[in-house]
Amino acid sequence: MKKLIYLTIVSVFTFSAFSVKAQLDMFDIDELANSITGTEKEEIDKTSDKITDNNAEENSDYISEYFDDVENAQKAQIGARQLLEQQPNVISLRDSQKRLIKEGEDKRKQLLQELKQIQEERQIEQITANSEITPEEKNEVITKKITEKYQSAPFGLFWGIDKEQTEQLGFVIRPAEREDYTNVYLVTNPKQNSDTFDIVTAIFGEQNKLWCIYAQSKPQKDTPQASDVIDLYNKYYKALGKKYGNAQQYFTPYTYTEEIQEGEEEPETVTRAGEIGNDNFLKQLQEGLAVLYATFENKELGITLGVSVDGDSQSYISIDYKNLQMMREEQQTKLNNLIGDI
Repeated sequence: MKKLIYLTIVSVFTFSAFSVKAQLDMFDIDELANSITGTEKEEIDKTSDKITDNNAEENSDYISEYFDDVENAQKAQIGARQLLEQQPNVISLRDSQKRLIKEGEDKRKQLLQELKQIQEERQIEQITANSEITPEEKNEVITKKITEKYQSAPFGLFWGIDKEQTEQLGFVIRPAEREDYTNVYLVTNPKQNSDTFDIVTAIFGEQNKLWCIYAQSKPQKDTPQASDVIDLYNKYYKALGKKYGNAQQYFTPYTYTEEIQEGEEEPETVTRAGEIGNDNFLKQLQEGLAVLYATFENKELGITLGVSVDGDSQSYISIDYKNLQMMREEQQTKLNNLIGDI
């Protein structure tokens, strides 16, 4: 651009000077033209061509600079458009930050709950540490505090309490095992009035919170029809159905085939199914050829009542209680622990 301005100024001054000189020498211009030799004319033509080439080159440089400016402008536009297209990624990052803030808030609330629980436990310890308080009064204070905070569960237990609180309530705890379950203990409650169940298992899980209770009645000798265990099963079926509702019975009978022939006709194969309490029902239950159980459920608990026979042909019933909300928490904790390990 500077070159173009410079050439313009030079051309103006040159043209002006030439015009003045032309006016002064106009009278002899024809004579001058006639007096120029052929060689001189060639030199003048070459000089003119050189000037023309220089001008063309300068014009070419200017055009190149112009298109370079246009190209840079286009690149700037493309860059701006790409930046605008990246805006959703910035929003996504902000959403992620919001999730992290929410998770932090949830952890803070959980920490506050744990601190509150620790304070309550310390208060109980301070009360029960008094040498003047009797063991009965101590147990009463602990039971009252736990009753106020936790929901009651079967066999004198409370949903959500930990192993240590269970011992504070007076339960005797012994380690036990149950396949696919964590933190399993046999518990004995001296206050339990019923002697139907000789095995009560408390399952505290990954969170050390009582979420599952499994109880098993005393094995007993029975008739081939399993009449004794069926009577016990029916008794608890009615009681559980009345308390929890949504009773559903599931029975898988033992099936077999036999041939029936009438007269001279070809034998007919018939499939038959054994009924509950048939003459071989005890053995069928023992061998797993027949299965009998029932389920009950409300918004808080899911219960399974089953009938079984051990290897000594002794029959018994079992009841499996699960706190549904705490079961979901237990499953989520297991998943989180698994993810943390990989």
